[in-house]
Amino acid sequence: MTSQIKEEVTDMKFTGERFMPEVAGQIAFEHLHRYHYAARFCAGKQVLDVACGEGYGSQILSGVAASVIGVDIAAETVEHARGRYGSDRLRFVEASAALLPLEDASVDVVVSFETIEHHDQHEEMLSEIRRVLRPGGLLVMSSPNKQYYTIEPGYSNPYHVKELFREELVALVGRYFRHHAVYSQRVVYGSLLIADGRTRFESILGTGPETSESEVGLSRPLYDLVVASNDELPVLDSSFFELKVHDLDSATFYGVHLPERVQAADQRVLELEQEVGQQAELHEAAARQRESAEIQSLRQAHAAQAAELQSLRQAHAAQAAELDQARSNREEILSSLVVLGSLVDEVRRERGEQRSAQERGLDALQASFELTRQQLADASISQTSGLGAFKEQLLEVRKQLDEAVGREERIRTLEQLLAESQAMVRAHLNEAASYRGEVARLEREREDARRDVQALQIAVTEQRLIGEHRERDVEALKQSRSWRYTGWLRTLSGSARRHL
Repeated sequence: MTSQIKEEVTDMKFTGERFMPEVAGQIAFEHLHRYHYAARFCAGKQVLDVACGEGYGSQILSGVAASVIGVDIAAETVEHARGRYGSDRLRFVEASAALLPLEDASVDVVVSFETIEHHDQHEEMLSEIRRVLRPGGLLVMSSPNKQYYTIEPGYSNPYHVKELFREELVALVGRYFRHHAVYSQRVVYGSLLIADGRTRFESILGTGPETSESEVGLSRPLYDLVVASNDELPVLDSSFFELKVHDLDSATFYGVHLPERVQAADQRVLELEQEVGQQAELHEAAARQRESAEIQSLRQAHAAQAAELQSLRQAHAAQAAELDQARSNREEILSSLVVLGSLVDEVRRERGEQRSAQERGLDALQASFELTRQQLADASISQTSGLGAFKEQLLEVRKQLDEAVGREERIRTLEQLLAESQAMVRAHLNEAASYRGEVARLEREREDARRDVQALQIAVTEQRLIGEHRERDVEALKQSRSWRYTGWLRTLSGSARRHL
């Protein structure tokens, strides 16, 4: 059988009055076993499920039946069943078990499990079931045995109105049907020895809430036992060996839907949750302590790197200021060199002009000297007078030569000053280049430090997120449906640990 359950379902909570397939434990074994067993009689038949509840059982029967009608008195339950299981072969109707909305002789099989104890209209219910059944139709019904369900354990189910002893149930059914067979059911923990060939024994293996497989004899036996003799063997009956497991009496009803049992189970679940929570807190505290130490170490490393980065930034700022000052000095020197170059060019022009004038004066003086010497040789000019004029001319020439020498000295001084200024400029340029290299190195170190800081921040964030995810996972687990529905299993595990 394949599941036809729809995804769009109305939310229903398990209260204990109606079984839901999401609930695990003893109650699931009981309810699912009954429906899978009844399905053997429903193949190709028209079936009525009286008090169908959530609808899971009608869904099981519809896997083999020609059609199934589920009837329940609660409108919201019927609406839920329609939304979750409704199909062409399965429909749900709101009605009372004592007044069925079907025509006479309209169905082949009627099933009604754990219904009759919830009301006191027993005669009306059986009369209606016989009315809608066709001749030769089959009724499959169950009811809690009042002796073992209520009286012996001293328990009262708040949802039950009128329970029946076995004799009362058999007498009630006998008033409306000529033939009947009685079965006994309970969840057991023990060992089965099934005899081959003596009597028919069928194993029903539930493969899911809606599906099952059957096998003649005991399914999947782990051991084979043989009794042999050369004489005739005695009658070999099947047998069952029963033993308490973890101090739980398997013959006793442990109704997980009963309020006081639920309260006790919830208290035990709370205790187990507290134990789990304490263990989780210890683990989380240890993890937080380790993470805190790691984070503290990371923060200290971060602080040290931040301090180093701040020191580098301060050094970078000081060197940048020195570099700016060097650049300003270089600009001033360049301006001075421009002015000095202009002066040198002007001096060189003046020196060139003066040299030209001196050379012309010397040429004229030489010519005059030659002319005077010639005149002294040829004419009878007074020697004293000629020598006096010549001396005056020589003094003038010497004066002019001294002035020329002074200008040459000044020019050499300016050229030397120019060379020194150029050397100073080159030194400043070299120093500026060195500053630029140092600034580039500081920039690289600052970038490396920034990346380290980012990596530390990412690591701290990851540790924080890991802690948050752990807390959310623990909280999600405690809020999950599996955690609530497996409380009985944790209770059983706790009992096992206490007895080991």
